[in-house]
Amino acid sequence: MARLRAMGLALLAGAAWTDANAAGLDLTAALGYRHLAEHAAGGERLLTETGMAPSVGFTGRHAAGPGEGFAGADLTRQVLDYEGRSQLGRPVETRSDYRGERLWLGYRLDLGPRWAVVTRWERSFQRREIRAVGAISGLDERTRSDWLAPSVRYRPALPHLAWVEAEWQQSIGGELRVASAGVIDPVTIPLNRRYGLRLSARVPLGAPSARPGLALEPSLAWCRTEASDERTWRRNGRAQGTLNQPRQTEWQAGLSAVLSW
Repeated sequence: MARLRAMGLALLAGAAWTDANAAGLDLTAALGYRHLAEHAAGGERLLTETGMAPSVGFTGRHAAGPGEGFAGADLTRQVLDYEGRSQLGRPVETRSDYRGERLWLGYRLDLGPRWAVVTRWERSFQRREIRAVGAISGLDERTRSDWLAPSVRYRPALPHLAWVEAEWQQSIGGELRVASAGVIDPVTIPLNRRYGLRLSARVPLGAPSARPGLALEPSLAWCRTEASDERTWRRNGRAQGTLNQPRQTEWQAGLSAVLSW
């Protein structure tokens, strides 16, 4: 709740920011398709999750020096189809409930009328609840991650394409907390290296300089999380074995509608 209150205050601040000269606000609604897979050290697939990934968010912008500073946040709620296997190797089909929040700030440095470089810091929070099925208990995972994301943006001389952008995403810290009521006591696992690439573009619907203006942003993103070190897990305080975050690969294709002032 504290994070949500902070995001609400940031939204109000962003709205006030737009009263100043050279400031702006983007409101975004997005829908994507997400495919996530986890693999064991030997390469065999442990699970696959697929489904739609909607989100809503905002970004406040303000001119600063030869570029523009920005800050924003978004929220997502997802229900993905889960296909995997139990610890005994039995096939499991269920669903995973995701709730996510992201906060970010950054700066865009213009290198002329066509090119710009962008640096962005992001903190993300994610809760993943794998639903119980039959005699197989559910699992509750909570992830916190910090990211550094440099990117390059190009503005072509085309009337219906504002820009295209390639962003590299690199984790700079994070942890995973795992628990299962009555089965696994809460255990915290430091996450290993995480990295990814996101390609996006902005297509104005109408005059690019119109305010308010509406645009579409198609995107394609790929992310990989390397397997973490193992940690001991316990049941009612007694050690039972070890677990880790397996190697994870994720693809997401999406389309956003952006309303700008």
